[in-house]
This record gives sequence, structure tokens and C-alpha cells, in this order.
Amino acid sequence: MKRRRSEDPDGHSDYRILGYDAAGIVVAVGREVSLFKPGDSVFYAGAMNRPGANAEYHAVDERIVGRIPGSLTSAEAAAHLHYDVGDLVGPEVKAIGFESVDYVAAITTTARSGPDIARATNPQGHVTLIDNFDDSIAPFKPKSITISWAMMLTRSLFETADTDAQHRLLTEVSALVDAGVLRTTLSQASGPINAENLRKAHETVESGRAIGKIVLEGF
Repeated sequence: MKRRRSEDPDGHSDYRILGYDAAGIVVAVGREVSLFKPGDSVFYAGAMNRPGANAEYHAVDERIVGRIPGSLTSAEAAAHLHYDVGDLVGPEVKAIGFESVDYVAAITTTARSGPDIARATNPQGHVTLIDNFDDSIAPFKPKSITISWAMMLTRSLFETADTDAQHRLLTEVSALVDAGVLRTTLSQASGPINAENLRKAHETVESGRAIGKIVLEGF
């Protein structure tokens, strides 16, 4: 959705396939692949410099792929375990027993949330942002709070030396899911992947009223 809104389709000579967060079954592997084999059930976020996940077949770098947790369906795995820790600010932080915290992972931020996050963070704390953040960071200055970004797609986009860390992280996530420590955020399965269902899913997310992840499955 963000990519569709931010890019001008007229600026590209070829069509563009959108979509991130996918799960499926490996049908073929390259000669140098060592982590997976045909028939493996896998999940992954995708990459900005490759066609998106709204397609029947994907070419994916094995270094950013993990095996689906045995306790999840493909749809649940595709929901990709996103958690909104960024909303645990103000009264919510106190409700779970803390006056303030040293670290905040603002996985999803909302307009004008900066001051609330700053109040909930201890002096010399650390706030990591994943979503776009258009607010002023001035509220963080008095406490000398460190602000950093953590973009999951950086490794695949720039082929960093630690690209395979994404595979290791997903492997750990799979183990935590099967151990019952983490759970999927799948809230709605909206049928097969087609233009109509994709349009409806985008509209729901853009409405700001979506809770959890919306997944399309099959063709």
C-alpha cells in the first residue's frame, strides 16, 4: 500500500507487482541454494528490488527466507508476526507495570505520537522506528533519547554482508511460535489473490480501522 501511494506508475516502463509478506512451498531451487529444497514450506517478507508477493510464483533470495512454524497455517505465517509495541505508550505502559521504559520499538506509529513516546521513554533511552515518522523529534531532545530506524528490507535491498541474518531471525521466530511465545496477528483471510480482493484489502488498511494483518490466499 505504501509503495503504491508513494511511486508514480507513469515513471516506470514495465508493470510493477506489489505485495510483501508471503508464505508458500518451494517448487525449485538454484544450484547454489543450500538452505531449502523443493517441497519446503517457507515464509518471508520479500524485497523492494524484486517483484512483489501478489503473484503465483516468486523468485526469492534464500538468505531472507525461513521455514514456516509447524503450528501455523500458510495464511497465519504470511501475517508475518507484526506486533505494535509502539502503541504501548502513556497509560498503557503503566497498565503493564512500568512508569517508563529504556527501549521502545515503535513498529507502527500514528500522527502526533512523538510526545507520548518521549514521555514513556527514560532519559538516554532508545526509540527504534519502523514506520514513517513525520512528527518533530524535538520532544526526544531533552532526554537525549536516541532515535534510529530499522527497515527490514535494508539487507535485501543493499545485499549487506549480514543478509543471511534475516534467515536466522525467521528461524528463531519459527521456534518461538511453536513454543507458544509468539503468535500470529492474522485477523482476516479475504479470499484468493485477485484484483478485486487486493483493492478491498488496500481500502481496509487505508481506512485506518484495520486490526492485525489481512491475508489473501490462493488464486
